[in-house]
Amino acid sequence: MSFLARMTRRLTLLGEAMRRSGAIDGPKGLNFEREYRRATIACLSCKQGEACQSFLDETEGSKIIPPFCPNRRAFERMQHP
Repeated sequence: MSFLARMTRRLTLLGEAMRRSGAIDGPKGLNFEREYRRATIACLSCKQGEACQSFLDETEGSKIIPPFCPNRRAFERMQHP
């Protein structure tokens, strides 16, 4: 898989996790942008990509994000800055 394909896949996972957590609908502003940048870097650096994809596929339609996700707290902060 090419570098760009891997990055696109990871950003898709990040978007789904944010949607599930409600972070994507949170108030926007400087804090949101800062948290989003951090979350993006954490997601791109995470070693659990395959497990994340499997978890999200298996729990499709739910609001659950992977318990091992390094961005769980960031998503909470994005909802309530």
